[in-house]
Amino acid sequence: MGQPPPTAEFLYEAAGLLSPDIAVPGIIVVSLASLALTFWVLTWPFSFWRQGRKRMEGVLTSVPPLPGLITITGKVAYASDANVAVRLEITQEGKEEESSGQWSQTWTETDRNITVAPFELELEDGKRLRVEPTRNVLFTDAFNKKVLVNRTTRVRTAELEPGERIWVDGELVPMLDPSQPQGYRGSGTVLVLKDSARNRMRISSERLDAPHDKNAHWWLLVGLGCLLGSAIFQVSLSGYYLRAWYGGTNNATVVGRHVEDGGDSADEYLVDVRLEDGKTASVPVDQEYLNDFKDGTTMAVRRVRGISWFVQAGPRASVYWIHFVGAALILAIVAVVIVALRWGPWDKFDKGFNETEPGRLS
Repeated sequence: MGQPPPTAEFLYEAAGLLSPDIAVPGIIVVSLASLALTFWVLTWPFSFWRQGRKRMEGVLTSVPPLPGLITITGKVAYASDANVAVRLEITQEGKEEESSGQWSQTWTETDRNITVAPFELELEDGKRLRVEPTRNVLFTDAFNKKVLVNRTTRVRTAELEPGERIWVDGELVPMLDPSQPQGYRGSGTVLVLKDSARNRMRISSERLDAPHDKNAHWWLLVGLGCLLGSAIFQVSLSGYYLRAWYGGTNNATVVGRHVEDGGDSADEYLVDVRLEDGKTASVPVDQEYLNDFKDGTTMAVRRVRGISWFVQAGPRASVYWIHFVGAALILAIVAVVIVALRWGPWDKFDKGFNETEPGRLS
């Protein structure tokens, strides 16, 4: 008497497949979730581009007639009694390390000092606007000086230079004209750009849309990564889709078993079967179940007609659990990238400033 046909549950377990009752809802949920995530992430670049355009559209090139919050651009001019406008000095401690024969040096911020003084903005109409920053200013500028104190200590300096174009967020307030002698017959008031009561002054040598453009490009790359991950997930399911949509269930007869040497990878354990049309095929199973399939046993398989090697154990198409592990890993990577992204355009020097460079400490 021949062996009784194995149950569908046994076949899925032996082949390392998920039950279709779990696999099908899982595929639907992960597919829809990945597409929704991709769509959501790809909306962010356009949001940042719109924010950047809006910021630039609101920039003034001349002083408005009334006090209030403004964003204005002009060129730096030192005040007559000063030789500095804004200077940021960051002290860093360096250390070196070797990995695989390659040396690198890491410089970590240990201290910072900011020097500020009133300065003037030269505007397009030829007029000048007095700017009075405080040490609380949010400052973005290129580093233009590096002084090595000793082998492991250096000072990096970012400083506004005369003639440098900058963009400033602040509040215009009326004040007595500080450039004129004050007294009983003082010269009246002028508008001066200062901190607002609610927001710190912001000074940047970057165009105001530059940080938004950078963020938009980062989010575009993340979105394309999501799209690629979704595509890889769907391609990995191509065998499932073929068996589910174009395949049929066959009653196959076991005719043997064999092991294919995987070389550097894992060996593959296969049950040889004869299909209903007389063709032979090999069905992958887990090692521990290989000898449970006796010659002459009838088992249900899912196949695509005309492709004898495209055969899976069980009457319904299913997938391996590794598909969902891969999808979860991709989603986890995307989540980490999203959390790690910085989209505040004014925090360039507002946090610890650390750098990594190639080579050894000199």
